[in-house]
Amino acid sequence: MASSNFDFLQSLLLLLLLLLIPKVFSIDCPHNKGSSLSSTEANPRWLSPNKEFAFGFQKLPNEENHFLLAIWFNNIPETTIVWFARADPAPQGSTLKLTDEGKLELSDPQGKILWERAGGANSMCASMDDSGNFMLLNGDKKPIWQTFTEPTDTILPGQTLSMGQNLTARYSRESYGDGRFQLHLQPDGNLVLYTLTMPTGDATRGAYWATGTMTGNSQLVFNENGYIYVTDDNRWVFNLTKKDAGSRQDFYHMARIDYDGVFRQYRCEKSKTCGLKWIVVNRFPEDICSAILTEVGSGACGYNSICVEVNDEPDCLCPENYSYMNKSGKNLGCRPNFELPSCRLNGWESNLELVEFNEYTNTDWPLDDYDLQIGSGVDLQTCKQLCLNDCFCMVAIHNGNSCWKKKYPLSNGRRGPNVNRTALVKVPKINVTQLYLESLRQNNKDQSTTVLIVSVLLGSSVFINIVMTLEQTRVARTNIRGTVGYFAPEWFSRASITVKVDVYSFGVMLLEMICCKSSVAFGMEDQEEALMDWVYACYCKKTLDKLVENDEDARNDMKRLERLVMVAIWCIQEDASLRPTMKKVTQMLEGVVDVSVPPRPSIYCSTA
Repeated sequence: MASSNFDFLQSLLLLLLLLLIPKVFSIDCPHNKGSSLSSTEANPRWLSPNKEFAFGFQKLPNEENHFLLAIWFNNIPETTIVWFARADPAPQGSTLKLTDEGKLELSDPQGKILWERAGGANSMCASMDDSGNFMLLNGDKKPIWQTFTEPTDTILPGQTLSMGQNLTARYSRESYGDGRFQLHLQPDGNLVLYTLTMPTGDATRGAYWATGTMTGNSQLVFNENGYIYVTDDNRWVFNLTKKDAGSRQDFYHMARIDYDGVFRQYRCEKSKTCGLKWIVVNRFPEDICSAILTEVGSGACGYNSICVEVNDEPDCLCPENYSYMNKSGKNLGCRPNFELPSCRLNGWESNLELVEFNEYTNTDWPLDDYDLQIGSGVDLQTCKQLCLNDCFCMVAIHNGNSCWKKKYPLSNGRRGPNVNRTALVKVPKINVTQLYLESLRQNNKDQSTTVLIVSVLLGSSVFINIVMTLEQTRVARTNIRGTVGYFAPEWFSRASITVKVDVYSFGVMLLEMICCKSSVAFGMEDQEEALMDWVYACYCKKTLDKLVENDEDARNDMKRLERLVMVAIWCIQEDASLRPTMKKVTQMLEGVVDVSVPPRPSIYCSTA
């Protein structure tokens, strides 16, 4: 009780101190009617007086010729946008102008209005203060319109949210469209975090985090000293800043609802020797994977996905034989790389010999149950068999003597040490030979097809047998450099045979898909060079465009092509211990892990 009174007294004294400190400032008005910015300028921006904030055109991460109208921290190497106009991206040559009518107007090169804000007849000029607030001012230099009253996903020191206002997360880390999460100060004064239903943007029922501050006149305040709290008529009712964020003289501050649904308070030390990197001071909720559990909605990571906390950050994973709905936003869900079950007589799920299960410990999709089996005889194998015999069942969750059956789509997936359940995910055994030949016929070099093939090869003990019955009449080792065909060098030596022979065979197959050439036919045409020699030489000389001369799509995406080639070179290493596992191959192709520079396969003597 004494501690509670002390905390309240401390908060009250701090608030009184802040109220007693006079806030003296004057607003400059450097941008008068007729002032303009163009995206073609070298530095299309207007700076705050202290030069800590910039307002203007900021290039979109993956679109060189499109821009956001935005506000960002000017002195931080890592571009950190704190406000942006909710409008279509502005193409190269767009212009921002403060018109003679007092409008702030963004138009494309053809004069089409993309975004505008009207200050009215009294609007005389525009300015941004040292707190990062951009304003339209009247003749008395008082704000008519300001970005602080139209926030996007970020709040800054000196800024407040009133009841009814909200912050909406971005669609993904690099996409600035509206995302799936929202921080909302409700009309009843309760500050809450909601998931949003897309594309309508309506809040789902039930918040996954809330302050419980249902008072008559609440505000969310981010004060100049880096403290964030909810007030009711100048009385602190909830303090979000659990740790001291440091003074504004020493640190930059901001708080943002990130694309993953976590509301984080950040700080960045202004000292140049520190590298100017953002550090998380506080976050809400602490574990979003377990916090979001709603009957309606897709959870923290989207449908069919698994949310897991890694180094205090949520990561969204797809089960094996699934792929991300959108690579730019991993929290948007996963889709199966196979046909969904239909319970038809000819469906794959009806032929039990074509069905297998992937097993995940400490994993659960808590909702979506349609059947529950309980009993002393319901062990893990029995649970698997129950799902196998039910064509509607796509996932079974086992825990002790309980077995839950689930249908698609799955939601609220999570994994963690406290999740005492095992997930059994039903997937088809796909005919890899038919799939590979079909992909060659379609000449499809899209990454999703490659990842699909890798996924079905994962753990496959029959792959080498399938290859032997084909990715041929001439498979023996010849006098040219390298091994002609799909067979790893250890097949022709006394080296031990391991699962890494499958990795080698897949590497050759991947090279054939990239180049649209048969390794056997290539070797027969040119006795001086094997397909692997040629590819490695092109990789070393940075002339990968030669591999795909007849494929315009591939030539337009050289970064992805290089990744595929590097993965293939890792797979065909003569030393089997250097080859990655098939699981690692899948992760490299999906972009989950980086691909390091591969060494030269020792059996090849490139002239590069």
